[in-house]
Parts: sequence; C-alpha cells; structure tokens
Amino acid sequence: MPTIGELGKTLLDNIGVVLRGGPDQPLPPQTFLTWCRPGIPLMPEDLDFAENGIFSAQTAEGQKMLANHAFSFANLMDYIPSVGANYDNAAQEASYAAKGGMRLSEMYHEILKASKVVHHELTEEEQARLKRCRDFLETTTKVQDLMSGEMTEQSQPSAAVRAYDNAMAEWLIARTNRGNKLAAAQAATGAAGLPAVADWNANHEVYEMQLDLATRKWAAEGYRNMVDQARAIIDQTTLRNMALWKQSLLERYAKGRVAHIDSGSTFPYTTLVPGNVAKSRGWTTYTHTHEHRSISTHQESTTWNAGAGVGFGLWSFGANASGESHDMGIDVNTNSFTLSVELAQAVVVRPWFYPEFFVNRGWTLRPGDGWNFDGVPSDGANPPSGLLVGFPTQVILARNLTITSEEFASSYDQASSRAGGGGSVGWGPFRLSGGYSHSESSSSLTVDRRGASITSNGMQILGFVNHMLGKTPDPLPSIPATDFA
Repeated sequence: MPTIGELGKTLLDNIGVVLRGGPDQPLPPQTFLTWCRPGIPLMPEDLDFAENGIFSAQTAEGQKMLANHAFSFANLMDYIPSVGANYDNAAQEASYAAKGGMRLSEMYHEILKASKVVHHELTEEEQARLKRCRDFLETTTKVQDLMSGEMTEQSQPSAAVRAYDNAMAEWLIARTNRGNKLAAAQAATGAAGLPAVADWNANHEVYEMQLDLATRKWAAEGYRNMVDQARAIIDQTTLRNMALWKQSLLERYAKGRVAHIDSGSTFPYTTLVPGNVAKSRGWTTYTHTHEHRSISTHQESTTWNAGAGVGFGLWSFGANASGESHDMGIDVNTNSFTLSVELAQAVVVRPWFYPEFFVNRGWTLRPGDGWNFDGVPSDGANPPSGLLVGFPTQVILARNLTITSEEFASSYDQASSRAGGGGSVGWGPFRLSGGYSHSESSSSLTVDRRGASITSNGMQILGFVNHMLGKTPDPLPSIPATDFA
C-alpha cells in the first residue's frame, strides 16, 4: 500500500518521461527540470499579451493592462534556476520584491558589460556575412514608450525566428503526446491499464507519424536549419572579433526592455510560443493511479531532475493573512488513488537574450576588472555551481486537475485548515487552491471538494525545462591574454 508521497514520486518520474517524448527517448543534453512548489496559477487573460502582442490594445486602459500582464509574467520568468532546487513559495513571492535577488536579465547584462572579448579585425566579407546573419535572426520596430509617449525602437525576433519558435512548439506538442501514450502503456497494470496498452498497440504509428511530421515541418517551414546555421556562423565569425557582436548584444538588450507605467521602471520583455497556449488544442491528458509503476530508471530520474525533490509528503502553504509561508508533513497510506491532469509545454522567448554568447570561447571575465562578483557564472561541474548555471527554455503547464482518493482528500482537509485565511495550498508541484499575496497578480485557483474527489480546473505552471550551461566563461587556451580587450 503506497503512501501519498511515494505516489507523488512515481508520478513525477513518469511526467518527466512524458515531457521528453517517452521512456525510449534519450535525455536532452545539458537539460534539467525545475519544479514549482507549488504551481503558479495563470488565467488565460494573463497571457493576452503573448497571444495578441503587447502593443495591440486599442485604448490606453487596454494598453496598461497588457503591459501589467507582461510585467507580471516577465518577473516570474526572470529568475536563475538552481540545480536540485525548487521554485518554491519564497522564490516566487521574492520575484516581485525590489530586493528579490539577482535576476537573469541583470546577471546577463553584467556579464556582457564586464566581459573581455577577443579582438582581431574582421574582413569586409566577414562583417557583411555577420550582418546578414543578424538581420536574418532579428528585427527592430518602432513603438510608443508607455511613460514618455516617445517612439522608441524595440528588438524582436525576425519572422524566420518566430516561425522557428512556432514550429518548435508544435514539435513539443507532438513529442509530449507521443511520450504520454507510450508512458501510459508502459506504466499500465491490471484491468484499468488495458485501454492504454490497446491504444498504443493500435495507434502507435499515428503518434510516431505526428512527431515525424512535426520534425519535418520544423525543418521545412520553421527555418530550422537556416536559423541554426546563422547562429553557428555568428559564433564562428565572432570568435576572431567579438567587439562588434558584444556591442550589438548590449544594444539588443536595451531595445528588449519595455516601459512599465505603474512601477515607473522598465522590464525585460518575455513571452511564450505558442502565445495562445491557454486556448490551443495542444494539451494531452495524463492519468495516474496507485497501481502505476515508475518507468524511469533511478539514473534517468536523477539526471533529469538533477536531484531535486518536491516533497510530495509535505504540503506547502503560500503566504496567508499573517504573511507566512511554511510546509507541513502529512504522508499517509492510500488504498486507492487516481489523478488526471492536462499537460502542455510552451517555448520561452526573450528578445533581449542571446544565450549563444555563453558557449562562444572568445571571451573571459577578470575579477576586479569590470567583474566584481565572487565566483564565475558556472564552473561546469556536475552538478554545476555558480551565479548563472542555467536558464528556463520551456514552461510546463497543467490544467483541469482532478485527484480522487479518500485518504488524499482527508489530508487536503487537514492542510487546508492549517493554511489560514487567504493562504494557498500545494501538493508537490501542484497548487490546489489559492494564489499570490503580492499586489501584481490576482490569479488564483479554487478547489471543488466533492466526496473523495478534489478538482482544480484552473491553469498553472508546474515547472520549467532549463538549459544547463557548461563552464562559463571558457576561453580557448590558444588565445593569448593580450588579445582580450
């Protein structure tokens, strides 16, 4: 008879398998998951800026609303994940505080400013090729500054890069669906698991074809090869002279910030692809029962999750009326347990951010000479340590969560009574009820408790797929120290 905590661990392992496309798919290189603890609630209208564009409103009031939603989302995403650590209540709430710690955008900007880059003059042909690649990957548009009313330039991904991101999002949908079907079949046991096994036996070719079609569409219509080639050319060319590239990245960073009237500041614009993910059909239903076995090996689970544990035996509470966040342990045996949830993934897009800079080996940082932090961005160890070991590339979304279990429902009642007025209740990466205590968001989840079933229909962010940086910086040993300026 498993405990609620043991069920949660198996559930998390299997969701990881779904996300990577199935137990037969290798782990993505340099990738780790960060789970929210608990999930971050989102209303569909919170992403209206991503669906319609941040400057698409017809009225001043509408424009302020779009900017507020974009500001809130950018703050949530402007954090630096730590390997083996959750994005917990404290970190989520701190993302809106003035002193919430070093943000991803700030650290990236500091690295750009302080970096010493290799400097050798490029030929006219190389400069022209570099410009063609940059123009292919990005564009600028004139928009009205929300505070001053003046027209300013904003950096945006080019049409080719937007097609690349959209095609990648469709590929993620197909991969997730294929992974869900295969994971369900392999984890199935007993009579209840028969439909999942039969579905895979009968339709596996369809799921494989959908993934293959999405892969080919990414290459044909999403400019996959051309975008990847342009980025590779930039990396190769700037290895000789990065001064011009660095300056363009600093300009891109400045143009990627948007004015926010309410705070009187600017923020790094961050969006999702597909922007209409809340309304799209790219959701797959995942079902888990107490009879399901883990289909992820210990090594795979540890690598993918990077040793992180979300503590399913612990119930988490967001800030209540007294402003406290805390955990409480309630882990009981359960005779029966069924969880059903819809899952989706979306690609994180940051027009101001160019992570290819990190893998380039023509730059370095010199302590005391522009670089005034203790330590480096990443030491490249396993697991890595540093000021910027990785960044989120995809968002894991969930909605229409239903859990049916007498023991679980009873534990939720105990946890809910401890939450206090205005508090939120979470189990693992799932937020069952409540929202934020800060003033920038009104998003929250309400729970429907009926008998042994607990239902939370709202949408929430369960976690993030992150790219892990190698040793950063890592200049080529063959480049003399005098070549860096």
